[in-house]
Amino acid sequence: MKFFSLLAVPIVCAGVATASACKPKPSSSSLSSASLSASPSVVCQNIVQAPDFDPISDWHQLSGNIRPPSDNSWAQTTPCGDYDSCLQMTVDQNAMITLQTITYPYSGTYTASLQYKVINAGTGTGTLNFDLNPNDPGVSISDPSVTWLTYTTQFTANAGTSSLGINFSVNPDSPSTIQITDVQILACE
Repeated sequence: MKFFSLLAVPIVCAGVATASACKPKPSSSSLSSASLSASPSVVCQNIVQAPDFDPISDWHQLSGNIRPPSDNSWAQTTPCGDYDSCLQMTVDQNAMITLQTITYPYSGTYTASLQYKVINAGTGTGTLNFDLNPNDPGVSISDPSVTWLTYTTQFTANAGTSSLGINFSVNPDSPSTIQITDVQILACE
C-alpha cells in the first residue's frame, strides 16, 4: 500500500480576483496526475518592472506621430490618491504610448491589468488599451472618475523579450488626462 503526504497549497494569484485567470504551466512531478489535481499549486508573479512608475526610468514614451507634441505631457505623480505613485498622461494630439521591455518566461496565456483614473475627459471619447491583444478594443474614456477603475485583458505571448505598450488616444484637440498605476502582467507557473 502506498501513502502520499500532500500539503494543501493555495493558489496564489496576486492582483487577480479569481484563480481561473491564472493558468499553470505544465511541470514534471514524481506524483501521479490524480495526486496533483487534488492539490494544485500555482504561483503568479508580476513581470512588469516598476508597476507604479517608480522609478519612471523603467518606462519610455512615444506621442503623436513618433515625436512628442509640446502639448502632451507624461510624468510620474506622487502621491496619487490611494497609491504611492502613478503616471499622469495628458494627451491633446492623437495618442501617447507608454512602453516597457518585458521578458516572458514561457509561451502561453498571460493576464494584463492596470488601475486608471480619468482626471479630465475633454470632449468626445478617448481610448485606453494595451497593445498586446489586437482583438481587445480597450476601455472608453468619456467621463471623469472619482475612483480608480480596473482594465484587464488576456493575451498570448511567446517566450522571450517584447515591448509592452499602454496606449492612450483622444479625439484631436480634445485634451484628456488620466492617471495609471499598478500595471501587471501575470506569469503563472
